[in-house]
Amino acid sequence: MLPDLSGALPDDVWRRPTTVLVYAHTRRALDPVIVSMALRVSEEPLWIDVREPAAAPPEEEGDASVTALLPHRFELEPAEVLPEQGLANLGAFIAGRAVESPVWVREAEDLTWLPPPIRESLIAQERAGRTVSVVVARAERLVMRLPLGMEDVRRLLEILSRRRATVIVGLLLRPLPEFSALFDYVVRVRMGAAGEPEGRQLVLERTPSSASG
Repeated sequence: MLPDLSGALPDDVWRRPTTVLVYAHTRRALDPVIVSMALRVSEEPLWIDVREPAAAPPEEEGDASVTALLPHRFELEPAEVLPEQGLANLGAFIAGRAVESPVWVREAEDLTWLPPPIRESLIAQERAGRTVSVVVARAERLVMRLPLGMEDVRRLLEILSRRRATVIVGLLLRPLPEFSALFDYVVRVRMGAAGEPEGRQLVLERTPSSASG
């Protein structure tokens, strides 16, 4: 059963590109919320589950009955999600050669910077005329591996916004303030005293208006 998002965020949020950061202490609390959000945007969201390498210790599993609702799911190690640095650097170099880069140069730069699974799925959905929704679950596993830290996150969010994508990022820890500041909305998932889904509460901690205030 997916949670009811009524009142958690304004309804019009799901009709335009936006960025949402959601965090909780367990996957049982987090996954149903971000799945429900993703399905509000698109019937076929792109879901990327960041997993540790195979040699890492066993971890908490998500609710397979929930994530099975999403047809485009990838389980990728951090190195597979990060941009291909050679292509990204080439794209930035080409775009920087002209004072006013033509549209096709900006398009090429965007696509070369995006990680392969996101790039391929975005192209396919754009060609089909679908609204694009991208979910990155267990994103805390990426933060310490980003070459430029928060600047990499900022750039990725800007590129996806230009592609008219809504980005939903899930964390299993409290985000750093500088990470939260990159998102339009930040939502904390609280569970009831017994940890039951019926006691779930969504606490809106950041909105665009609070950021500008």
